[in-house]
Amino acid sequence: DPLTGLPERLAFLAAAQALPLRLGPATLLSIDLDHFTELNEQHGLAVGDAVLREVAARCATVAGAAGGRAVLG
Repeated sequence: DPLTGLPERLAFLAAAQALPLRLGPATLLSIDLDHFTELNEQHGLAVGDAVLREVAARCATVAGAAGGRAVLG
């Protein structure tokens, strides 16, 4: 995604198909942010973009702490 720097679903699917099976399973995390439209309307798109980047960064941190490997961008 150009906005967040995160790979989109199709990029994930292409990368997952290229992974050797010996590496184990891969996971795609999909998040629905409640009231995100209202946030954009009240605070502007720049704030919404910053929120998306922060959510992505926190997800990557949690994945890393759990022993996973987060792929961003």
